[in-house]
Parts: sequence; structure tokens; C-alpha cells
Amino acid sequence: MKVVASIIMFFIFASFCNTQVLQKNENRNSKFHNEIDDIENDNDIDKLLASINKKQFEVFIVKKELEIKDTKCRELAESVQAKSWTKADFDNNGYTDILIIGDNYGLSSVVVLDKGKNNFIAKTLTKGFPDCTVPVVRNSESQPVIIYHTAVAAAKTLVYKFGDFIEISNSSPSYAIERIEYKTSICFGTCPSFELTINSNRQAVYKPIAYNERKQGTFKATINNFEFDKLTGLLNYIDFPNLKDSYSVGWTDDQTSVLTVTYDGGKVKKISDYGLIGSFGLSRAYKILFDLRENQTWK
Repeated sequence: MKVVASIIMFFIFASFCNTQVLQKNENRNSKFHNEIDDIENDNDIDKLLASINKKQFEVFIVKKELEIKDTKCRELAESVQAKSWTKADFDNNGYTDILIIGDNYGLSSVVVLDKGKNNFIAKTLTKGFPDCTVPVVRNSESQPVIIYHTAVAAAKTLVYKFGDFIEISNSSPSYAIERIEYKTSICFGTCPSFELTINSNRQAVYKPIAYNERKQGTFKATINNFEFDKLTGLLNYIDFPNLKDSYSVGWTDDQTSVLTVTYDGGKVKKISDYGLIGSFGLSRAYKILFDLRENQTWK
């Protein structure tokens, strides 16, 4: 009888432990516990955003139960079963991140990423001033993706790669990039205007024109391998030759940039982008190019 009782107690204990493990797995989408795992309500989200950048999110209000006034936008949100916030490990680093839909002088969405041990950064998904953007999270085989719905264009599937959210690619093109040239104009404000040329050997020339930290002149540097591989890898991933030749936002007084890539034995792809948000992938490429002005050793 003692043996039977011991066996029964063992199975009861094992069942209890298994239930506890399942509950933990349901409540946590990551390998390592963080503050986002403990978020239970909108007030917790407000505190998280304030801890990242209080000024940036001062007027940001979480859309409780997606209380959207615009009828078409509300219908879109309902049709795609959008949520005010969704937890997922978007960058596959073992820590839970969170997608948040809120109001920031209009419907806006932001993703808070944990880069490790509660080191949070915020990535704004809403580009420009669209009437309605409603992102939802979907699981995929490799990592969670975001389906970015808008009221004015077809939905885009975004994945976190190359340091930001970009359009997912199902192909893996590999072009021999020989030269990257990038030029920006001024705008009605203090948009940095500059010219940057990078050759395949990573030798680069930078010419600041206006509103840059460096004064006018010509500077040279060898782009480090990490930044060069990130930029060329991104351009290949987004299949740059098959992008449109021209993009433009619907407002005035903004900045224009021209990206020219020479590849595969002299072929040339030129992309003019008024507003610098032609696509998520291009916006990320522009950010990398902008950052090169300050994160390289120019002489």
C-alpha cells in the first residue's frame, strides 16, 4: 500500500509541476524574464514608455480596447483583430518585446524592444502621417512578424532585421555592389544635406554641405566591416534593383534623397525619395547612411 501511495503522490506532483511549467510558458514568450513579461495593464505600459523617454511619450495614450473614433479605421482594426498591445520576441534575442498601438497626435504604433537585461529601446512603426495604420502580430517559423495594415495601401509584412523593422523578403538576391552614392537636399528646417560615396573596397568620401556636425569640406575614411556588411546586406535583402525609381510623400517642405547603386559590372539603380520613407527597408538604409557621418573615422 505504501508503494501504491508513493506512486500516486509522484504522479500528482508531476502533474502539478507540469501545469506550473505550462502556465509559465503561456505567460512568457521569452527565454529570459524581463519587465515586459510582468506588464498587465495600460498603466504598466505608460510607466514603461516614460522610463524610456518621458518627453517623447508625454502625450502618447494607449488605445484602450482600440477606442478609435474614425469609423473606417475602427472597422479595419476590428477586421484584422488588432489589439492595444501584443507581446512577442521580435528580435529573437530571448527577451520579450511589445507592440503598442496608441494616440500620439493621431493613431500611432511603437515597438519596445529589450536588447538585454531591461535595456529598452523604442521603434516607431508609423511612418509619416497616414490616416490609419493598424499593425498586428503573427507568428512565423523563424520569428514573429508584424502585418502592417493601412487604410490607404496594401498590408506589408514586417520583420526585425538589420536593426529595424523592414519588409520581409522571401528571396535571397546577391548583387555585386560596386559603389554606393547617397545625396540629400536641405528642407524647410535643419535637415542635414551631404554627399557620401562608398566603393566596394569600403573606401569612402564624405562631403558635408549644410546642417552637419562637421563643417564643409571633403573627408575620407574606410568604412568598418560591420557597417559595410550591414548596409550591403540590407540593400541585397530588399532587392534594391526591383524597387521603384521614385517615391514621394504627400506634403511639402520635406527633404529629398537620391540613392545610386552601381552593381553587377556597371549596372546602375537610382532611387529618388522625397520624404525618405519610400519603404521601411529604404528608411533603414538611409538611417545607416546618415549614421556613417558620425560613427566612422573621417580625415
